[in-house]
Amino acid sequence: MLAMVDFKPSDVSLFGSFPPFCATFERTEAEVTAAILVRVLEAKGNVWRPIGWPEVADVLRADLEIAESMGDKAPATQRLIDDIARNPFLRPAPSELVTRGFCRWTDEEQRIVEFTDAGLERLRRHVRPHETP
Repeated sequence: MLAMVDFKPSDVSLFGSFPPFCATFERTEAEVTAAILVRVLEAKGNVWRPIGWPEVADVLRADLEIAESMGDKAPATQRLIDDIARNPFLRPAPSELVTRGFCRWTDEEQRIVEFTDAGLERLRRHVRPHETP
């Protein structure tokens, strides 16, 4: 069970470095995976929860279709996902996050993973400040 988290996936900035989260999760494969998971969680309810690879594939497929159809006019998030997908050196590896304790399998056979408290604390570094009225 995760500790209380005071930020949502949409509060986490995927921008500022390429690939996202540089020097946050110790390996590029882990950082790419974390960025993809944050994007998918934002798109699928904007809450921290276990997520399976079929959901990941659905969101990535939709993002890539938007990026392809809109080109440079596509929203920044879809362009980022397209850039990750086109780069042969950036491959997600959820096992890298699990091995380092930033995620855990909730069902390894079904490929369902969730961020751990340690993973969420690392993501906190990338939370955008909230503007106050």
